[in-house]
Amino acid sequence: MGIMSKLLTFVNIIFCCLSFDVKSEVITVYTNIESGISNNHPILLAAQQWLSDASLEMDLKHAPMSRAIKQTLNQPNTLILPIYRLESREKLFVWFCPLANGRDIYLYRKRSMAHFNVTNVEQAKSYVIGGMRGTIVEEVLFNVGFKKRHLDLTTYGKTNFNKLLKDRVHFIAQSPQYVEKLLKQYHFPHNYLVAQLKISDKNQFLFCAAMSKQSNPSLIANLRHSFNQYINNPVD
Repeated sequence: MGIMSKLLTFVNIIFCCLSFDVKSEVITVYTNIESGISNNHPILLAAQQWLSDASLEMDLKHAPMSRAIKQTLNQPNTLILPIYRLESREKLFVWFCPLANGRDIYLYRKRSMAHFNVTNVEQAKSYVIGGMRGTIVEEVLFNVGFKKRHLDLTTYGKTNFNKLLKDRVHFIAQSPQYVEKLLKQYHFPHNYLVAQLKISDKNQFLFCAAMSKQSNPSLIANLRHSFNQYINNPVD
């Protein structure tokens, strides 16, 4: 066993014996329940392998993104994933990047509303856009030029979808992966919604993992070492 292996084994033993978390040898991981990420999703499988390589288990908890961010900020030895690394979040966490490729973001309308035929953001400003508060969707909407008066922001994506069904918003901003999940969940045809306008490319932002800055420095070093060895390429 090399010097580094001995060091990491020692670090893991130290971590398991200190009361930094609810359970010993378990790291709390918050993920966004509204992001369409299931427990067998490649992102979570990659994260599970990463933590396993660091001799840690994953105690997975689901929460809306805004709540998950707040809880991660206030709890030592806590990760949030997947999360976009945005300028507004940069100084809040210890970052592990990239964990996974990002997502394209589109403005979606109901197929029956073909007269909402916008081709650019300026045209879209004449309509009400549904988005998710505290997420990459909100960040992208503001970045491309929308103002609060153009938007109807909610905590949950399903609330946006229900508003679209009831014509209380004209478009919702979401990724194709999440829209596919929504349509399956509520038993709508796969072509019920139309991607009208692309407002963000998947390569613009990458998914990362972020950790509370209050976390044990030895744990952070251990995770950093395992992350650099295991995740060479972002997963989809």
